[in-house]
Amino acid sequence: MAIRLFCEAYRYQLFGSRFQWIIVGYYEPEWWLNNPGPCNTSEVLTALNGTLQTRVARLGYHVNTRTMADLTPDQFQFDLSMLKTSDYFVGYAFDAILTLTSAFEQLKDCPNEFSNDSIWRQSCWRNELINIIKNTDIEGVTGRVYFNNGDRIGEIAIEQILVFHNHKSTQVDTVQLYVALPTNQSKYILLPARTQRNITWHGNGPPNDRIKHIELDQRISILTYTIMAILSGIGICLAIGFFVFNIIFRTHRFIRMSSPQINNLIIAGCILSYASVLLMGIDSTLLGKRSSESSMNFICAARVWILSIGFTISFGAIFSKTWRVHAIFTTVNASKRAIKDYRLFIFVGVLFAIDIVLLAAWQIVDPLKIFKDISQTQTKDEDVVILWIYEECRCNRRPIWITMHSIYKGVLMVVGSRFAWATRNVHITALNDSAYVGMSLYNVVLLSITTAVVGYFLRDQPERSYIVTSIFILLCVTIILCLVFVPKVREVAKDPRSMAKPQRAVISTVKRVSLQEKLHDKQQTLVSIKHIASQNQMLRLNAVMCDVLINKLLAAIDDPNHEGYRYEIFMPISTSTTDEITHPVIDPIG
Repeated sequence: MAIRLFCEAYRYQLFGSRFQWIIVGYYEPEWWLNNPGPCNTSEVLTALNGTLQTRVARLGYHVNTRTMADLTPDQFQFDLSMLKTSDYFVGYAFDAILTLTSAFEQLKDCPNEFSNDSIWRQSCWRNELINIIKNTDIEGVTGRVYFNNGDRIGEIAIEQILVFHNHKSTQVDTVQLYVALPTNQSKYILLPARTQRNITWHGNGPPNDRIKHIELDQRISILTYTIMAILSGIGICLAIGFFVFNIIFRTHRFIRMSSPQINNLIIAGCILSYASVLLMGIDSTLLGKRSSESSMNFICAARVWILSIGFTISFGAIFSKTWRVHAIFTTVNASKRAIKDYRLFIFVGVLFAIDIVLLAAWQIVDPLKIFKDISQTQTKDEDVVILWIYEECRCNRRPIWITMHSIYKGVLMVVGSRFAWATRNVHITALNDSAYVGMSLYNVVLLSITTAVVGYFLRDQPERSYIVTSIFILLCVTIILCLVFVPKVREVAKDPRSMAKPQRAVISTVKRVSLQEKLHDKQQTLVSIKHIASQNQMLRLNAVMCDVLINKLLAAIDDPNHEGYRYEIFMPISTSTTDEITHPVIDPIG
């Protein structure tokens, strides 16, 4: 049975540093050699190596204690070696004889009312002998001899089977490690064996009887939060600086044309976005343990509200400015379509109201709450698992609410990009922020995709998720601020007194030419070139003919003997213009 057990242990790899086999070692010597199973002896010994076995001790632990027969265990062992016997239980047979001898010696006081043939039939002898054996407490060669409910309470040896391999053979050694001595309280005292050997483990120590779980809190470190808070503070100071600049130079022509009040809305939205970074890094360790749950529920809601409203105000303000440019410059009668700032405020207010309705419905129907989640990490030690405890804001229908907000803001971004593309050719920097809408659209899309990816893959790593999300928010908001206000700062620095003439509203139109029209124009051009070249050649020929006629006329004028001349009209064959040329013809008669 043991051979089959260790064969299966080898086949299923149930041995090594994570396993420790313990068996009851009442097997015949070298029992592992009797191997009828599918595994060979080497495989069985591989799984058997290091196995602990327990069995009754062969001789008593106190080897110098004299027994009832005036014999010590060492002397008994010596006598056995002289007899050349190696039976493991011979000491127990010797102690059994001692026990019976002691019991019969105590039966001499029983009345002699029996014959030798009927000794076990007499109640006096039978009962008395049983009682004497039950109460026996003597010292034998196998240790203290006494009984508990008819069972011998003896010493127990703890041994280990060790397998040693060399180049030529395999050696199996059974080493005694400890001896358990019984006490009067039915307990045992564990003492080291005379070999002074310890248990040989396959690993660094005894294997665990269960997987050890180590719980660790996964929080955002103070250093990380401090760095992000400083960056957010710098961004808020930058936004406040642009706000002061916008207020001071609000009467400047360049600033006035760009709607300074709407610019203030952009700044307000960016400040709220910066503030959301501060809220994202707050956890229960910063708030304390007493009121952390209720406070964290409030923080969970505040994170969504601040970031969503900040985006709506800033992007909605840029969107409204682009909408006004689109309304003015895409109609013929632009003066009748002028849009005042209060209409832009109403537009942003409508977007803000839609945000408030959606967020309020989310907060009332399915509010965000803080939950503690657990993620596990396997260590190099397979029996040790680290449990990371982290906090997460969740609700029952979170994907539905996020989808609703994404659709609403996605439509806003698509329409805004449409207006930005339609007004891309309006070349008035102070008035048209359409380029900034395109850049803002890119930033928001990048932020949304990154946040979604980070939220999915790093949801169990709050510090990394916080770092990546915060960096993208800070980067996108800062880019929007700089795109909107840095050109204005440069223009004011160039013309602080607003002396430059305002730009004229110009929409550059570019006529789109199809491929067929291009081919037709090319053919027409080639035909014109050929025609002009032909005309050029004819004009050169006419010029030569004219030179000949001029020479003849000059010769006729200089000749005093000339008679009459006849005049002819010469028409150049290559032009449509009529040239009158006096051509003298000599009369053949005269």
